[in-house]
Amino acid sequence: MNFRCYLICCILLLTYTSKAQSYRDDWTSRLSFTIDYGLSFPTIKGDQSFTISSFPSNPQDQIVFSERRISRQDLSNLGYYGLELTYVLQPRISLGLVMQRRNSYTYNSSMQFSQEKRVISNNLLLSSTGTFMQNTTISSTSLSVLATFKLFEMDIDRSTIMSFDMGIGVGLSFIKLDSQISNVLLTMHLKNDTTSQDNTFGPGIIVPEITRTTPFTWQLSTGFKFQFENSPNMSIGFRLVDIGHFIIMERPENMQDLFLLSSTTTNAEDQNLTLSTTNKKRHLISKDVYIKFHF
Repeated sequence: MNFRCYLICCILLLTYTSKAQSYRDDWTSRLSFTIDYGLSFPTIKGDQSFTISSFPSNPQDQIVFSERRISRQDLSNLGYYGLELTYVLQPRISLGLVMQRRNSYTYNSSMQFSQEKRVISNNLLLSSTGTFMQNTTISSTSLSVLATFKLFEMDIDRSTIMSFDMGIGVGLSFIKLDSQISNVLLTMHLKNDTTSQDNTFGPGIIVPEITRTTPFTWQLSTGFKFQFENSPNMSIGFRLVDIGHFIIMERPENMQDLFLLSSTTTNAEDQNLTLSTTNKKRHLISKDVYIKFHF
């Protein structure tokens, strides 16, 4: 009797172990690991982060004849890499945890400012000029949840299947801004008066400032996935990524003037020329071309 009970217990244990192993194997077979490489073509949107302006202490004490601001900006392209852990929920739907690292976008901007005006209080013609260069290195690491949908698939040959996938992801970007301003030059002088000296500030510089922010990010992707019988699967495609919003060199409202020049040599002591931050949000978007390897 004891032997029979022992035999039944062994059979039940083996059956349970077999079922558990089958379940575990089925669960692990739904997991895949992906390495993602690509090229990023970024765009930065929004108003300028810095501006130059000329103004009197009394807002009514001027007549502006001409004013011009010429701005330039450029943003470098670069490669990126990503890692993804994916779980297949259904044959056509999978859910993944994605990390993408985008290192060192270089954003440069500059401005040239000029203004001519009449100072009403003393009837002087005043000319002002200003220029600066700004450089910001932008590093970003994002962590997102990505849902991928297989829209259709087709057999290319006996060992290769091609499918068309679409992905939607949301998450957080961890952005680091390393910003610097250099070559700041501000001047004011009396127009058509060769005997007066320029009232000049510069060259000015602000040493690099590091800012960190964590904005919301989202992405949309489309691509073709190739499933091979005897080698790792591969995907190629296009991705649109909203990396996030940020402010370069943000300052409190009463501290936005970075450099200030007040006229003292033109008999117009109430005239000011300043380089200041705008505290405007900038928006970083990237269009990616990628290749993925699935393991």
